[in-house]
Amino acid sequence: MRGADLLAAEALRACGHPVDEIERAPVGDLSGPAADYRAAHDIALAAAQGGAAGDDLRRALAHQAALFARLLDDQRP
Repeated sequence: MRGADLLAAEALRACGHPVDEIERAPVGDLSGPAADYRAAHDIALAAAQGGAAGDDLRRALAHQAALFARLLDDQRP
């Protein structure tokens, strides 16, 4: 999970998104790729502490897939 989280953060930064601000922002203030990243990131943090179940990990991967789909859509002319 940690590797996927790092890759998602790197992809966001490459597309000009402020990852540090996303990580500090209230969840309700986020939308689009930022919301997907934050949801997956929070689960990755819980997983690192042993607090994420299998369903949580699947949900994190679904958020990461949505994040990458949104980033790719944003890059299309």
